[in-house]
Amino acid sequence: MTPDTALRSWTWDPAVLFLLLASAVAYGVGSRRLRTLHRGPFVTRSRWYFWGGWALLVVALVSPLDAMSEALLSAHMTQHIILGLLAPLLLVSGHPLTIGSFALRPQERAAMRWWSRRLGIAALRRHPIAVGLTVVGLHLGAFWFWHVPGPYDLAVQRSLVHAVEHLSLFGTGLLLWAAIARSRTVDRGGMAVAVLFLAGLGSGALAALLTLGPHAFYSVHRGTTGAWGLTPLEDQQLAGAIMWVPGGMIYAIAALVIFVRWLDRPVKLRAPMVLVSDGFVDEGIEERVQPRVP
Repeated sequence: MTPDTALRSWTWDPAVLFLLLASAVAYGVGSRRLRTLHRGPFVTRSRWYFWGGWALLVVALVSPLDAMSEALLSAHMTQHIILGLLAPLLLVSGHPLTIGSFALRPQERAAMRWWSRRLGIAALRRHPIAVGLTVVGLHLGAFWFWHVPGPYDLAVQRSLVHAVEHLSLFGTGLLLWAAIARSRTVDRGGMAVAVLFLAGLGSGALAALLTLGPHAFYSVHRGTTGAWGLTPLEDQQLAGAIMWVPGGMIYAIAALVIFVRWLDRPVKLRAPMVLVSDGFVDEGIEERVQPRVP
């Protein structure tokens, strides 16, 4: 694929477009209804986060970046950083399940809370250390597995495998940031920082392997990088640098922000309680929302 062709190629996958549109409608309707019940900046701030993450999903899955990822490992790595790190961070910060649930009727929201209890989601919150270690293992496992040459080459060549790759990176990214958000709200910011440190350490090791490797690992790109003015090894080194620097900065900045807030926690704990603090459905939200004062 030549640069001219790739830069004009947009991916109009019906399944991806449907999921993007459905999530946008559900969140838009839910946030609009919730704004009529809740005073303060919570919904407005959450909307900015959600729509930022949603826009990044469009960049990763619909824009020419998706077509470029077939030719360049560096473009594919950029796509992975968006899908596995940055978009999940923004989406979780936008509280999508809680706000989106307000697009449903009250009895349907009650059913969601019932299923949350039934599936043991609330019980998981009482074991943040075990959950944190599990999700960081899943997150790093997905990144490492899909950058092993065999699975990576297969994902580039087979669209179904490519979809599974994206879903696993995105899903484990959501789990990671949801667990970190929960840790912050139960005054376990130190554990959240530790989880981010482990995640950054594991991804940094993979980035170093790609950047400092003596030869190109991926046969699928041996004949595709020349049109872009890169050798396969240079493309791989660029991909490693993308994962090492921008990717590592996401972990580092998030850890620094959480650490500073954790040190300041006596002040924060005296602040008014917000509706939710993570991406899970909050069972007490309807009792805590207050009608907007005209």
